[in-house]
Order: sequence, then C-alpha cells, then structure tokens
Amino acid sequence: MQTTGSTGGSPVTTLQRATPKAPAAMPMEPEINKIVEEATEKVRKETEKRQAINIAKAMISSGNFSPKEIVEYVPGVSIEEVMKLKKS
Repeated sequence: MQTTGSTGGSPVTTLQRATPKAPAAMPMEPEINKIVEEATEKVRKETEKRQAINIAKAMISSGNFSPKEIVEYVPGVSIEEVMKLKKS
C-alpha cells in the first residue's frame, strides 16, 4: 500500500481512502419476507418435480420398471405423466 500523506500525524493509505463503508443492513420487511418465502417454496416444488420426472425417465429407459412401479417408487409423478414420458 502506498502512503499518500498524513492526517493528524498518522499516514493515510490509498486503500483506506478508496474503500467506502458499506451501509448498515436493513431488516427485511415482513411483506418482503413472505414474498421471498413463497418464491423459495415455488422453486423448491418445481425442482422436486423436475427431479421426479428425470428419475422416471431413467427408470423408463432402463426397461426394468412398469409404469405402475414408477408411480409407486417416484413420489410426485402421476401415471398419466409416466405414460406420456414413455411415448416420447
């Protein structure tokens, strides 16, 4: 670091002058918390559904499972979804 001068007898470095202080963290309002929680829950459910579909696809590809078994073993996947995946 470079010393650029002094203030009151102590040197001030370039880094010290160039680094702004971060503002104090503001607590989130309850409404914002609710929105964030709802969005998080929506993403969690979508992710679980995508994972279930991917597992069902893998089980179909293996040829070792019937649609009924897939529905039984993979929560969140309906027989209609399995039949549709099987056709595609």
